[in-house]
Amino acid sequence: MSTSSTSRSARPRPLRWPNAVAVALATLVGSVAFVSNVAHAAVSQDQRDMVDRVMQRLLTVVEEPEQYDAWPPQWLVVDEPALNAFATVDRRQRNQNNELRPLVRIYRGLLDEIVEMNEDRLAFVLAHELAHLTCGHVTSEVGDTGVLDAAFTREQELEADRVGMKYVVAAGYSYRDAMGAPQQFVESDHSYTSFEGIGTDHPSWIERLELLESDELQKQYWRAASSFQTGVFFLRAQNFQAAEFSFRAVTEEFPKCYEAWVNLGYAQLMQYCDALDSDDLESLGIGQLIVGGFYERMGGTRGPVGDIESLWWDAVGSFQRALTLKDDLLLAKADLALAYLVHPSGTPDLGQAARLYADVAELLEDEEATANIDPLTRAAMLANAWVGLYHNDESQNAKVLAQIEQFLKRAEQRRQTADAAASVRAALDYTRARSLAASGDQANRGEAMELLEDYLAATPTTSAWWSLAYDQYADLAKQLGKPAQAADELRKPRTDDWRIVTSVTTGDDIVVSLAAPIRRLAASLDETVEGERLFQRFGLKQYVFGDVGTTLIGGRDVIAIVLSGPNAPPVQLRRETLGAQSEQVAIGMPRSEVEALLGDAWTSTNTSIIDPDQRHEFYEDVGIAVRYGDDNTVVEIIVTVAPRRGGGK
Repeated sequence: MSTSSTSRSARPRPLRWPNAVAVALATLVGSVAFVSNVAHAAVSQDQRDMVDRVMQRLLTVVEEPEQYDAWPPQWLVVDEPALNAFATVDRRQRNQNNELRPLVRIYRGLLDEIVEMNEDRLAFVLAHELAHLTCGHVTSEVGDTGVLDAAFTREQELEADRVGMKYVVAAGYSYRDAMGAPQQFVESDHSYTSFEGIGTDHPSWIERLELLESDELQKQYWRAASSFQTGVFFLRAQNFQAAEFSFRAVTEEFPKCYEAWVNLGYAQLMQYCDALDSDDLESLGIGQLIVGGFYERMGGTRGPVGDIESLWWDAVGSFQRALTLKDDLLLAKADLALAYLVHPSGTPDLGQAARLYADVAELLEDEEATANIDPLTRAAMLANAWVGLYHNDESQNAKVLAQIEQFLKRAEQRRQTADAAASVRAALDYTRARSLAASGDQANRGEAMELLEDYLAATPTTSAWWSLAYDQYADLAKQLGKPAQAADELRKPRTDDWRIVTSVTTGDDIVVSLAAPIRRLAASLDETVEGERLFQRFGLKQYVFGDVGTTLIGGRDVIAIVLSGPNAPPVQLRRETLGAQSEQVAIGMPRSEVEALLGDAWTSTNTSIIDPDQRHEFYEDVGIAVRYGDDNTVVEIIVTVAPRRGGGK
């Protein structure tokens, strides 16, 4: 299978090896390489270091091809003025185990005139050569001479451009800045990349630029971009502030990326919703909405929120931008309708919500529009429409509830979502109880009281709706002359419904997040701090910031945040419910208090995280590891994310 497939995990097609060796040259500018008229000095150490750095970073996102004896390829800077780069396999270049290893060569002239010490441009050049190798284009035999025998075809050059650019954005390089490489070729008057004799049958840089900027390829690139994938990770972890940062970066690189605009809007809307309290929800006068942890694609700890209303307007603007780019986006319409139900005026805009939910209902019948929408998300969309609009509409009530239940049953069959489905049903019961309580009928009020009692027992007390539900439950009990359970009897603290922790906020309001570019984040904390080598084998460094009790660990991106000492910020915990109040784990906290929040040894793994001589209680489903001192108080917290254990909770 060719790597031109949209799947990054696709394997390259197998290569047939003629006789003993196969060699081909993949050049960016021709078989008789252009020689620049610019005066060149010798290759600098900075240039060699840059080539090493960029190649190593690209290789982290390139799957190892099957057709070579050894991988990764050997790479070298050739100290000659040609504007050239190529990939090859040569039997004269066997390693100590007599294995053939691919080679990549880049010339000083290209580094000087095209790359100009810009790592994004260099990434384009090197990724293009890696793509020739992974796509199986290296197939020509040239014996012992090393002389070019055949050029790549037009289609192979274009495929190397397409696949190479995916490597570029997946490795976290800027698409826009990387496009400076082909643009520089055009501006340098090297408009063709043909081998001698191919002439105009080979694609020009102008043609290649047009292809790379086409809408279809843009869609592939933004989905492969590391910032997009990081944003999805943060949404699933419900770290909405970090997700907003990631998707804003995607929209700056790819303004036509409607998926990023939808996700950006959702991250902004959830920050707004997280700031709502019980009084706000009571003012809105609606039942419990289904948001946050129930969306598979969307899914944080909230840092400081400034102007709450502006977050709502930003979210609405992002959704509208997405719909301008693609007017049939189901998620954009559903999320925008949700936004109108929690309007900052304190009164839901039911007209706008009804119009959008009507579109949602129509799109849910469209197989193409719902191809990537799972049953649980469909149930959540319909549940929000029912809560906001239809629960008092006799003509729609039963029909919508039946559809919701149908999708919930499908969700439970497809994956382990029993807890999520139960939460959706509990939210529906809360809204149903509100309606029954308002009916004035004695029997309906009795049923409402029973529904509320069940809801209170099943819902985390940190939910912004819990106190509203209890107040109504107590009022109904008084009206009906029935005994009501005390709030403390219904409160059942849980240790298994926390959002994954992916960031902390320092005393200076700097958000320190997993998956953030480590050097950029380190510079924002203290630009004078240099990284110290931690594990040579894995290429990891640690950046220690004693003034804020924080250490960053990672290679290119942050993979762990270590907190220790009196100046360390606390770790904020939030439940997987809208508007839930936050709790925190902090240095100096007694073990008993931590276990009351996260559970005892039965819910954690006692293991070493970094130093094999130090043991931590690692709460994998929350993403934090805690080390206790001799006095059983917290002396160190590590924020990191490990794969969840199989089988669910």
